[in-house]
Amino acid sequence: MILAARQAPPTANGLAFQRYEYKYAIAPRLVEPIQSFLRPYCDIDKYAAREDDQYYTITSLYLDTNGLKTYREKEAEVSNRFKLRVRTYGRYTEGPVKFEIKRRFNDVSRKNWVQVPKDIWPALFHRPIGNTALDLSAKQRAALRDFL
Repeated sequence: MILAARQAPPTANGLAFQRYEYKYAIAPRLVEPIQSFLRPYCDIDKYAAREDDQYYTITSLYLDTNGLKTYREKEAEVSNRFKLRVRTYGRYTEGPVKFEIKRRFNDVSRKNWVQVPKDIWPALFHRPIGNTALDLSAKQRAALRDFL
């Protein structure tokens, strides 16, 4: 559970954001009291607001080296690191797929992403982006190239 996240200065394009992020392990018996305390100060996430129970599923596929470099850096709490992930949102993963690069510099996290149609995302790993018919802006195409 993230207890404190403060927005860092805005980034230059809509394909990225950064924030200060602090995570804490919370005993299960404390989750509800903490949620009750924080509720008056928080807004419901726009995606959760669409659901009757105000929850939604995030499905993530993390990419790593054969030697698990990014996993080992996270476990060792390396202050400057990154991770690559492919992510969908929603209970049935019906939406588009996001390719994300999340970088961490000390306590600031920065995320760049690009959305691609769900039905073509696996093919992007097998053929050059230039040969793929995608309706992407120059910035989106650059973000996808960075990821791949």
